[in-house]
Amino acid sequence: MIGLIHLQPQPQAWLWRSDLSRFAERYCEYLVESGYAARTINIYVRCVAHFAHWLTTQRIAVTRVDDRLARSFINGHLPRCTCPDPIPRGQTDISAALQHLLIVLGACSAPRFLLAEPESVQLEVFRFTEYLKEVCGLAECTRYQRGRIIRLLASVLWSQTHRHEAANDSGCPSIRDTLPRRMQSWNSSRSRRNVAQLSAIQEFAI
Repeated sequence: MIGLIHLQPQPQAWLWRSDLSRFAERYCEYLVESGYAARTINIYVRCVAHFAHWLTTQRIAVTRVDDRLARSFINGHLPRCTCPDPIPRGQTDISAALQHLLIVLGACSAPRFLLAEPESVQLEVFRFTEYLKEVCGLAECTRYQRGRIIRLLASVLWSQTHRHEAANDSGCPSIRDTLPRRMQSWNSSRSRRNVAQLSAIQEFAI
């Protein structure tokens, strides 16, 4: 698949010599499966090649790639970028390309947003995203976004469970019990999009 994407020698070398090279094939497949045109895929792959070059020069391991590092590249590196042309420098394209990259990296291993979570929270999120894949048939991008939402709920439950254990309380909150209260608390305009996506979580919790 990657052979179908025409890259100029320089960005191609940057990508293939980086730690991101082993994800390049899956990245292209993901973009094709998501319905992107060949021209857009080419732009996004070149954006990732630029990012890969920066990771290599900064000696940053691929395991450290997350939202924060992507923002550091966009807000810190791009405004003063002196990397040799021809490479894309537009923040809009690079931001979109890196968001897709984060999804692919998350699909190939534990999602980056789960790395700091306890094992029980990771397990709950994995169960939910498998439900979205096998029962709901949702795409990777949608599963990734909804996985982030269920991570918030699972983290709350994990914290509450530990407080119950510390107080020698035999009761343990469940997602089914907690979900209505969480939905009521997410009533700000900023959170309405999250609330609108919770129907699948409700079905999963029943």
